[in-house]
Formats: sequence, structure tokens, C-alpha cells
Amino acid sequence: SLESVFGFISVLPGAFSAYRYKAIRGPPLQAYFKSLTTPMHELGAFQGNMYLAEDRILCFELLARKGQRWTMQYVKDAIARTDVPTDLTALIGQRRRWLNGSFFALVYTILNWGRVYTESNHSYIRKFFLCIQYAYMTANVGLSWILPANFFLVTYYLVIIGFLKDNWGYIPTDKISPYAKQIAVQVFSLLYGSSFLVQLVAGLGNKPKHIKLKVADIQGIMDNFNLVDAAAFVASAGVFFLASALHCELHHIVLSFVQYMALLPTFVNILNTYSFCNLHDLSWGTKGLESSDGHGPKAGGGKGNFKDAVEKKKAEEARKAKEAKIKDEMEGAFQRFRSTLLIFWLLCNLGFAYTIIVLDVNEATGQQGLAYLKFLFYTVAVFNLVRLMGSILFLFSSFKLKIFRCCIRGTMEERIRAKAKRRSQHPPGHIV
Repeated sequence: SLESVFGFISVLPGAFSAYRYKAIRGPPLQAYFKSLTTPMHELGAFQGNMYLAEDRILCFELLARKGQRWTMQYVKDAIARTDVPTDLTALIGQRRRWLNGSFFALVYTILNWGRVYTESNHSYIRKFFLCIQYAYMTANVGLSWILPANFFLVTYYLVIIGFLKDNWGYIPTDKISPYAKQIAVQVFSLLYGSSFLVQLVAGLGNKPKHIKLKVADIQGIMDNFNLVDAAAFVASAGVFFLASALHCELHHIVLSFVQYMALLPTFVNILNTYSFCNLHDLSWGTKGLESSDGHGPKAGGGKGNFKDAVEKKKAEEARKAKEAKIKDEMEGAFQRFRSTLLIFWLLCNLGFAYTIIVLDVNEATGQQGLAYLKFLFYTVAVFNLVRLMGSILFLFSSFKLKIFRCCIRGTMEERIRAKAKRRSQHPPGHIV
């Protein structure tokens, strides 16, 4: 609903969307089908991953279409059905495609956002609000890039430091000896680090159906927030319930919030790590589509003399050798891209976590992570409050639109009745 207020919805899934053909005809459709009309070795790893979410590319091309001012709107009353993963293997394969596709498509959108201002014909007011959405999306990409580090830091400060400093209000840790605390902290840190490394190694080149990832991630809750921190926490979590209540969909949040929080470590650590480990895999990942190879025309047989058959065989062997060379070079380039980006992603997360742990120490009080936790909670609270404001504005605009349509409907009905009355009073052929 927030994106609908701005006029640009970053993703419009095919099963849930309807487009004006006039809006997508031409360049948007050409961009949408580019992955089918362009050989994979010409697309490259970046565009190959980007076109795993081709619907997101279509949305941006629709918004930035030259000389046009098309927008996208969310229709709350629309209903659609879709298939969902039925087991962990299918979930990992699906999320790998979704996470990689959405990330690279969003990066593509951010890098090409200038087209909205230079090519499209949107009004200045619309472009101003789209600029706000651009800042929101950019910040969202930055936070998602270091999401594993943030998850570890929250766990580290709330669980480990809280355990050492006797900050747990629901477990009496003050009676545990300092030596036992140090051992427990080392064991927990070892388990957490080992679990992440296991996920990293298992995700490198393995299919979900060939491995069974069973990782237990420990979460903690800090119980000694002060009043301001408590307000930030309530703002972070309470907006989901408030927004769903405003949309009359509270039962969905109530019935799924606990399960979502329980699965959050899996989504952050397992699925995110597996996705970055398989950037070279461009297969669909679901519905039995496990190969990224194209389905080109097959060579058929034919009749001819012996010399023609030999020449055809040599030509076929040369063609296959050339295709094998291109495929080998493409796979090597994709794997280099995967390795380079994966290493950079790991270094960014490790460097960020190490920097926060080393620098965020209050020398006067000895407290650790206080500034980071406040910054993180306030950042999440601001993001959620922005979403809440967008949700409220969407409801307000929808209400105004319904009133406008009712007024228009009433005016049209009056005009139709008046026209019918005039026709009844003046039969055909009568000149008024």
C-alpha cells in the first residue's frame, strides 16, 4: 500500500496483476522477454540474476517509459490463488530465485532511476514523491546487504552481553560463576559461527534436495529497556498489528506473527546465505524446473549420400564444440561473479560486525552496544512508521476514490435517466 501511494509498485506478480496493453506494448515487453530472446552468455551474471524477477523489470520499465506517465496501483479487494512450497527443499529453491532476482532487479532500478526524471512525463509532484521512494528503496537495499551482521549483533548484545552483565530479567544469571559464563559464551559463539560456516559450505553448489540443513539459531530478548527504547520497540512491532487492523485484516497477523518470528532466523541466515552462494544458478528452482539451459531447436535427421553425411557430422561436431566452449566460459564467468560477490558480501558483514563490537563501548560505564541497539531500533521504527503512514494514506485515497466513483455513478445515472426521459417524450424522427 505504501508503494501504491507513490505510484510505483516494485513487483507485480503475474498471477496477481493486470496491465493495460497500451502501457506495456513495445519497449517494456521487449525488456520483459529479454531473457528469452538473448543468449545467456550475452546477458551475463548480473542481468541473468536480474531477470529471475522479470516482473520487477517490467514494473520499472512501465514507470520510466519515455514520454509517458504510467503508474501502478494496489487493489485491495483483488483475490488470486497461487502455488506455495510444500516442504523445506521447495522453499529454499524458491527463495533462492526470489531473493537473488529481487536484489539485482532492485539494484538495477536504483542505478537507472534517473530515467524517471529524464525520460518519463510524470508531473513534478509525482517525481518529488518518487524521489522519496528512491531514498527509501536505497536505504532498504543497504540494510538488507548487512542483514546477517545486524542479526548477529542483536543476538550478540541481547544474549551474550546480557548474559555476562546479568541483564536477563527472566533468568537469574547473577548466581552463575564468571568462569561458567565465559564457557557458555564461548560455546554459544562457536555454535553460531559453526552453523553459519556449515550453511556457507553446504550452499556452495549444492541443490536443496541433496542436503538437509538443520541449523538451530538462538534468539534472546533484552528485558531492561528504558522507556524510550520500549517506545521504539513497540513502534517497530506494533505497527504491523495497527496497519492490519486498519485494513480489517488483523486475523492474518494474529495467526501468523508467532510463526513468522520463529522462522525469522531461518529466513535471515539459511535462505539468505544459500541465495548468495548460488548466484551462478539461474534455474527456476520450482515446479521441476531445475535447469537454466535453453530449449533451442533440435537438429533433425535427413537423407543424403556418404560425403554429405560426413560433412554434416563435421559441422555438427564443430557446432557442439563451439557451444561447449561458450557454455564452459559462461559457467566460469558466472562462478567468478558468484565468488567475487560472495566474498565481498561476507567481508562487508564481518567488517561491519567487527567494527561495531570494537568501537561501540562506553568507557565510562563499560556498556557495550548501547548506541548500536538504539540506532537499529530507531531505524526499524522509522521504516515501519513510514510504511504505516503509507498504509493510512492508501486507505484515505481509496476512500476518497470510492466517494468520487459513487458521485460519478450517481451523476451518470441521472444523465442516463434524463436522456431516456427525453427520448420517451420525443419519439424518433421528432425534431426538437
